[in-house]
Amino acid sequence: MAIKSIASRLRGSRRFLSGFVAGAVVGAAGAGLAALQFFRSQGAEGALTGKQPDDC
Repeated sequence: MAIKSIASRLRGSRRFLSGFVAGAVVGAAGAGLAALQFFRSQGAEGALTGKQPDDC
């Protein structure tokens, strides 16, 4: 009986988990692309003004 209960819960949560994972992947990819664009624009801004990027 407990196995049937667990199996029925997994069927419903499997759809939720797949949607959650898909959303996390899309969100991470979007954040990565935004960060990449930001850092590239910072490098281009430094090149245009003649400034060297700070090395930490």
